[in-house]
Amino acid sequence: MPPDERRGPLKETQLNPGVADPAEFRSVSFKGGNEPGVLNLTTQVTTPAGRTYCVSATWNDARALNDPQFLALYGGVLRLLR
Repeated sequence: MPPDERRGPLKETQLNPGVADPAEFRSVSFKGGNEPGVLNLTTQVTTPAGRTYCVSATWNDARALNDPQFLALYGGVLRLLR
């Protein structure tokens, strides 16, 4: 495949939209993971206008993480991309 030809997202990454609302985007791909003290979220969205963005955030801390706070901040970034 020529290097300038774009490939689409993996279908496996489109099963769970994560924090993104699929109704607000043309397409959503998500991969996340966690373990004690680590949380990672990575989302690729395509807007209704056809722009594609990728957002990734990781939080590392020896103390307990505030998951709801992290998810709210991440969701706020995604909403700005609509």
